[in-house]
Amino acid sequence: MCGIFGVLGFNNFRVPNAKKTKEIINSLVHRGPDAINVFFKKEFTVGHSRLSIIDLDKGNQPMFSKDKRWVLSYNGEIYNYQEIKRNLQELGIIFNTNSDTEVLLYGLIKFGYQFLNKVEGMFAFALYDNKKKELLLGRDHVGMKPLYYSITSRHF
Repeated sequence: MCGIFGVLGFNNFRVPNAKKTKEIINSLVHRGPDAINVFFKKEFTVGHSRLSIIDLDKGNQPMFSKDKRWVLSYNGEIYNYQEIKRNLQELGIIFNTNSDTEVLLYGLIKFGYQFLNKVEGMFAFALYDNKKKELLLGRDHVGMKPLYYSITSRHF
């Protein structure tokens, strides 16, 4: 069980800075005491409180693509991630970890949200594209891992 917090600003409205995001994510430390990390840009911030289960050393989040274009914060477990990882490796994707997080990251990059049809598990995630400044949120089909959000005139 991990804790995730994020804010996307509309029309150049600023989001909480890295220090404030870390303060907020510290309130979720009971959901994941093993690592706390924050990603911040003026229009988007995300914090992650991690409970390490798979790939204890290298699976910290938010996780970035090799080119830093994509950033993922994810809570859950993908039961068939090893099978999916092999399929992605056959397509030429090279992995740096043994985590299901990295499988989710590169599966979404390669196939978009359609990739979720291949995923068996329970999860909620936020994937941010630094180039297009787009945010994709998702959760498992049953909602085992909840995803709460709100929208104001300035922020999502």
